[in-house]
Amino acid sequence: MLENVAFDFNLFNLIYCRNIENENNYYFVAQEQQKLIGYLSCHTQWLLHHCAMVGEIQELFVEEAFRKNKIGSLLLEALIKILKENGCNLLEVTANNHRIHAHQFYLLMGISQTHQKFSTRMP
Repeated sequence: MLENVAFDFNLFNLIYCRNIENENNYYFVAQEQQKLIGYLSCHTQWLLHHCAMVGEIQELFVEEAFRKNKIGSLLLEALIKILKENGCNLLEVTANNHRIHAHQFYLLMGISQTHQKFSTRMP
């Protein structure tokens, strides 16, 4: 469950299959004894306004019982290593305003808060 929402499995699976085939997407998982305890996804793209390859974390989740065990740090460090190896020189992440603990985590990991994000639902 991401964002505490149960999604339509068929639609979720379709999107996942499309994403996993895209060479610009990265997926990382953390397991303990065959149990999934953490997950990170990131996509990369060339952006004109940076004149560079930019990575953007789409999801980062660690099971509550395993938080504070450095799982999120390990996932993020693995991502950064791969991004550097592939010529990416900027990493971005957006976290909802109410996710204060996520904000603190990213700041502790050396990711600065430099922007505000605006969004709207399509009618």
